[in-house]
Amino acid sequence: MSWKHAPYIKDLSKITNPTPASIVAVAEKHFPILAKKTTRSTPGSRFIKTIKEIFATKTTDAKVIEALRTIFPLFQVLFPVVKTLSQRLSDVRKVIKKHQSAEAYQRSQHDDVFNQSSEVRGNIIKKYKKQIREKNKDKIQLDQQMILDKMQDLIQSDNAYDRLVSLMISLGTRPIELFSKNKFSLIPGKPGWVRVDGLAKKRDTQEKTHTTRPVIMFTPAFIIKEVKQIRDHFKNQVVINKSGQLDKHKGSQLNKHAVAAFPFLKKTHQKSSLLRKVYADLSFRLFADPAKQNFNGWISDVLGHGELDLQTSFSYSYVGVIDKSQVKHDDMRAQINELSAQVELLMKRDLPKIVPDIASAPGIGSVNRVELKEQRRREKFAKLDQLYKPGMTNYRLRKLSKLGSRIVNEFLKTKKNEPDREGSNEIVSV
Repeated sequence: MSWKHAPYIKDLSKITNPTPASIVAVAEKHFPILAKKTTRSTPGSRFIKTIKEIFATKTTDAKVIEALRTIFPLFQVLFPVVKTLSQRLSDVRKVIKKHQSAEAYQRSQHDDVFNQSSEVRGNIIKKYKKQIREKNKDKIQLDQQMILDKMQDLIQSDNAYDRLVSLMISLGTRPIELFSKNKFSLIPGKPGWVRVDGLAKKRDTQEKTHTTRPVIMFTPAFIIKEVKQIRDHFKNQVVINKSGQLDKHKGSQLNKHAVAAFPFLKKTHQKSSLLRKVYADLSFRLFADPAKQNFNGWISDVLGHGELDLQTSFSYSYVGVIDKSQVKHDDMRAQINELSAQVELLMKRDLPKIVPDIASAPGIGSVNRVELKEQRRREKFAKLDQLYKPGMTNYRLRKLSKLGSRIVNEFLKTKKNEPDREGSNEIVSV
């Protein structure tokens, strides 16, 4: 069986003293399109793209192993930071898992083929554990009643992103799962819980492709109906990009609405994704039996982390939900039931129809984004035109308008090029 990328791998093996430049030079020889890419892209990113492309073509296990052994030293040159190297190796293995045989994928995880040594991996885990312990010394504490009240408010909004924020806390989903990947279904004989299929990050240690988890505040039937409505709202838009990730605009809008509802998220790098940790703590407090289940085990089960991934569950413990009223557990459940009953009454009436905004109108694509950009430009020009006086400097106009230097410069150029209207013979129709 011939493999069209064999000559490329052979030339890579001839590099005696690898440098980023020499590695990319060979790639550009075999993949001319790379040479046309912008110089702003790093050698590492260009190399990764090439390697992913070659392993997306089916070949024999022997050729996969030969290629991996050849390129591993080159990865070490391009990605000298240990943690980054680990992630990039994992990125390539994902492609191998999808396009090559199961045997090739298993061999790709071996230290002598395409992996860092067990000692290095152990040090990465130790460092990660230390970071988590430090985080847990300074927990984020949130008031339970505030969260529940906010969920109730958000689900009644006419904005899809507000509702998504409420649903994320109710279900403990990742943003991409709620927009597209998860499938939710009722569980006979287990009211208040849903089955969740289509986990976005199924790990190799997991045997099951689904999990079951309790729903906070709402009924499972309502959740399923609401998720369908929101997905229908976005069905004519780009939700998942070509890389299989959540569309950048969708993620940005979701973060914006999450921060507006919960300002503490502004200081975190995860923004809306941190709501999954809020669900973790809140669901444990409301549904778990502390005498039979510990926090890490509970989160591992309901969020589908897998039996061997308890360290990930431990990382969730730096977000804590507290009950400032200090009510007992039974009273707390009664309080939740009361709130849920109020929501049930709301659900019997139609919730407000989701209103699309201009930035997320159905069918928005590259053309509409250009139109949107042009509209915003005209709005900024109109604002500048109201403030402008002859002879005004760029600095002065920026200070008054609070707009950027680029748009102000563009506006001033148009003013400079405007014809002198005084004495003009132009006829104006009235």
